Amino acid sequence: MTLVLGSVRLSQKLSKLHREHSGAWAREDPAMAFLCMCAASVVGASYSVALSPASLSLGGVLASLAWGGLLGVLWFVASGVACASAVWWALEHLGRDRPAGGVEWAFCFDLHCKGCVPLLLVAAAHLLLLPVMAAGWAGGAASNCFFALAVLLYWGAVDVGARALPQLEGRGPTSLLLPGAVALVAAVVASLAGADLMLEAASAFAVSF
Repeated sequence: MTLVLGSVRLSQKLSKLHREHSGAWAREDPAMAFLCMCAASVVGASYSVALSPASLSLGGVLASLAWGGLLGVLWFVASGVACASAVWWALEHLGRDRPAGGVEWAFCFDLHCKGCVPLLLVAAAHLLLLPVMAAGWAGGAASNCFFALAVLLYWGAVDVGARALPQLEGRGPTSLLLPGAVALVAAVVASLAGADLMLEAASAFAVSF
């Protein structure tokens, strides 16, 4: 999991170890998707409890855990469908990024799973540091850095995985990195405006019971 965070170059090299099988590039083993779904559920449940009122009863805590876990699973599936569809469309239709032989949608969902690894690690780190983050502008700016890093690493991993395709091998960064650049600009603007993008996104998992 830490390979994408530590060395994009090494991650790209390992990605190329995948070989075409039966005319398909998407993995047949659903274990990666299942593990990412479980991790998203744990992160969602943790955010739900961490951002819920401190006066919750035991029943409220359990309900908050269940709700956050369910939302984590729904987030993983919904964002996976949306991002995989966007990546598939981009690789099929956007100029120089278009592979000659076409791309499977299932392969693009695999790229979503790869991207979720660093994203969820950053989210977990943000969650652990919430108690010690300073209030006010400094805390919001630090939280926005987590937001930008999570999105950048997600789309960086997707881009690296896409360039492991034979049709894209040897090419430089693709337009799949654009959402990461947008997130970086958004984080800067949000910090100047005093907003906290990471906390706003995480608060979607918190519900009072």
